[in-house]
Order: sequence, then C-alpha cells, then structure tokens
Amino acid sequence: MTEWGKARLRDWERWLRSKPWWVSGLVALGTAAIVAGVFWAYLAWAGSPAWLPDRFEELLDLLPGVA
Repeated sequence: MTEWGKARLRDWERWLRSKPWWVSGLVALGTAAIVAGVFWAYLAWAGSPAWLPDRFEELLDLLPGVA
C-alpha cells in the first residue's frame, strides 16, 4: 500500500511540474485554504486549546466562530 501511495505522489508531482507556474501557485493556495478551513473548523468545534500561551489564545479568539 505504501508503494502505491508513493507512485501516486510521483505521478502527481510529474503532472504538476509539467504545468505553468501559476497552476502550481493555485494548487498551493487551494491547499493552504483547505488546511486553514480544517484548522478553523476544529477550533470552532473544540475552542482554543488550554495549553496555548495567552497571547495566541487572544489572537484565536479574534477569529469568527472561535471562542
């Protein structure tokens, strides 16, 4: 199963390298948006982690839906 995943990753890398630079930029931007969305959804569901320093917790509290 690991070899299958590595082969798909190599295929994806080959495909992405054959595209113009702006396609890579859009893929990176889309990936960052998905990661940020998942992070926000988790924080909206679970709230700010108690182990975070107060300064970071104050910044997270500024996000809509995160308390």
